[in-house]
Amino acid sequence: MPKTSRSLRLSAGALVLFALAMFADAPGRPAAAAANCDPPDLTFDAEEGAFVALINGYRAQYGLSPLTVSVNLNRAASWMAADLAERDYFSHTDSLGRSPFDRLADCTGSSYGGENLAAGSPLTTAQSAFDLWRSSPSHDRNMLLAPYTQLGIARHYDPTSSYGWYWALEFGVDDDGTRLEPAPY
Repeated sequence: MPKTSRSLRLSAGALVLFALAMFADAPGRPAAAAANCDPPDLTFDAEEGAFVALINGYRAQYGLSPLTVSVNLNRAASWMAADLAERDYFSHTDSLGRSPFDRLADCTGSSYGGENLAAGSPLTTAQSAFDLWRSSPSHDRNMLLAPYTQLGIARHYDPTSSYGWYWALEFGVDDDGTRLEPAPY
């Protein structure tokens, strides 16, 4: 990608994050990323469970199969959201230098998948993260890719970080046979 296009996309992303930062934030669980794929917390909260319902409802509108929640993909998502929050950065390349595909391979054994990330103080709810990703053509495409069978979703909040809330959504093509039941929402 030409440097100018990338700079424009980064500037547009920064503008969106700035605009979103004008809303109030809310408390959440503290972030503390561990090494590799061992997140500090693998449990679902109600908003993460609500996100699963939102994305599966959205996919159903297009005749796509629902996504199950993979323990391994959720481990990758939880680790990434915590890593972003604890280390106060925003990038698909994690603090260990891994691309999303390398991280997926490390956490799940398969590099076939995708990743959506979001950060910003107003992203306190599943609906706000879903709406943000839906309004972005590339993230929306990710949510509607037919080959995906599983997902992992996590959010972390760090009041001392630049963005406050961090969301990570990991997609997998290969069903790894693991399931994590979302919390009721």
